[in-house]
Amino acid sequence: MIQAHGALPTVLEAPRHVNVRILGGDARAAAHIAVFRKAMRRCMKLRASGQPVGGGPALEDYLETVMADERVERMRVIFVNSRQRILADETMWTGTIDSVPMYAREIVRRALIVDAAGMVVVHNHPSGDPMPSARDIEATGELMRAAMAVGVVLHDHLIVGSDGRFSLRRAGLM
Repeated sequence: MIQAHGALPTVLEAPRHVNVRILGGDARAAAHIAVFRKAMRRCMKLRASGQPVGGGPALEDYLETVMADERVERMRVIFVNSRQRILADETMWTGTIDSVPMYAREIVRRALIVDAAGMVVVHNHPSGDPMPSARDIEATGELMRAAMAVGVVLHDHLIVGSDGRFSLRRAGLM
């Protein structure tokens, strides 16, 4: 499987029908791979849920694992309580191969509905390059101002791709 896909992450992220084909029609083996993928993601999410958002790399590792190899851009928001523990993990929008909307009003509205004290916004770049675009930086500023107006903290905007991840907070862009 690794030889056919090139790397273990690609084996785990491949659609089941692709793995069935590579395995010569062995649907049971492909199902085992799918179960392992779900279990791995669940474990990573549980590990991330137990730590404050800024308490280590667990959340970023989880988000990179579940989003880096997507074929279209997705905007996801992790809403957290006042202790920076995860309240909700929601995909807000699905975009195209090179863009996804980020509507500050809708993100802030959702934060208020789930009683979030803060949030981390994350989206992926299917190109693999996690560097932010000018629009990514601009939209982050808009969201930060909107959230601040209602007392919600934007902890970070992460961008993930197959080439790594980028934190706008660590880069001083927030």
